Amino acid sequence: GTPTVIGNFGPIVVRANNVVGNFDTSPFSINILPQPLSIPLTNFPTFNGDVYSIAVSGTKIYVGGAFTSITNAPVNGGTTFVRNRIAALDATTGALLPWDPNANNDVWSIRASGNTIYAGGDFTTIGGQNRNRIAALDTATGMASSWNPSANGMVRTIVINGNIIYTGGNFTTIGGQTRNRIAALDASTGIATPWNPDADNSVLSLVVNANKIYAGGFFTNIGGQTRNRIAMLDEMTGAATPWNPNADGVVRSLLANGNNIYAGGDFTTIGGQNRNYIAALDAVTGMVTPWNPNANSIIQSLGANGSTIYAGGFFSSIGGQNRFAIATLDANGSATPWNPIQSGSLRTLAVNGSNVYIGGFFAGNIRFAAFSPAAAPSNFSAQTPDAMGVVGTTFPSYTFFANGNPTPTYSVNSGSLPTGLTLSSAGVLSGTPTATGAFTFT
Repeated sequence: GTPTVIGNFGPIVVRANNVVGNFDTSPFSINILPQPLSIPLTNFPTFNGDVYSIAVSGTKIYVGGAFTSITNAPVNGGTTFVRNRIAALDATTGALLPWDPNANNDVWSIRASGNTIYAGGDFTTIGGQNRNRIAALDTATGMASSWNPSANGMVRTIVINGNIIYTGGNFTTIGGQTRNRIAALDASTGIATPWNPDADNSVLSLVVNANKIYAGGFFTNIGGQTRNRIAMLDEMTGAATPWNPNADGVVRSLLANGNNIYAGGDFTTIGGQNRNYIAALDAVTGMVTPWNPNANSIIQSLGANGSTIYAGGFFSSIGGQNRFAIATLDANGSATPWNPIQSGSLRTLAVNGSNVYIGGFFAGNIRFAAFSPAAAPSNFSAQTPDAMGVVGTTFPSYTFFANGNPTPTYSVNSGSLPTGLTLSSAGVLSGTPTATGAFTFT
């Protein structure tokens, strides 16, 4: 809500010249309205098609999807460029970069590692080479390296763990081996390792945590065990561990943060509890935690900044608040005041420090957006102005002072200022009184 500062200030008493008035010590309050908690970054370009994946690496943002052109923001010239399904943006200026691997079909996953960008999707050419649905691209040139696992079906997710590249999707062969919908690839050769969990349906999300691989998707059998749509796999053998949250609907996104694995998707029960579309699971036991934002529709993507969880998808309510497509959730599962958009649906998000980048479909045919969330308001304090004024004499200009982040703004909440005085949004009380009387305001 709106923070209010309480102090000890009675009414301002305005007297005629040489007539003294009295004032008391009644409490006062100043209505302090926080600045917007979301600052849209308007220097980023517009896309003519969907954005499915975003990765931030250093000063660059890599974007994959179904788009074929990108138009720079007016501040960057406003020019439209051909970019087929994969592109790079300058994270500082927002301008489109020359990097142009030119994929011939959709890019569903992008991951950055050093001087290499790994891309997965439906494409068969990218970076100037024939590359079936997965490729490694040079961050400087956009050209495909010799690394060539060649999947026979869509690659939906990529996770990098040292010298192993984990992949999931709809393929049945990759890296020169039969691998049903999930595989581990040597980062140097592209050859599939012996690791082979053998999923019976699509794998949509993978995350590595404490030497274990967590998988989410459509599958009901993986790692040699019945596992409904979510599983933990042994890093060495690929076998499913006893960890078994058993979701009743598709798991579309996984996030490891702290001691928890966060899951988002289509489910309404997971870990033996009712959890609508989003849940936090103990990373060791698989038991669902009390954290329960209770979204009203599908979660597509998850991210984190410290203990704050970012959730994106098709919902309009989450964490006990109306939130469209994206929300930040605190340790109790409650939505924070951050509320950047008022309509739309989200497919992907990436959090990088204080900034968040989102891809989806939003009002105004927007497919990509960037925001800089401000911190939630903290404690405020204020002091007392001069309580005496004289008709026709300039009131001693006084500036209310309040500590807070974001910087507070000021307005009169109740009562009235002395006639002739004004209170600016910056907290400056000034003017020349034109009528006598005692004026109390909050």
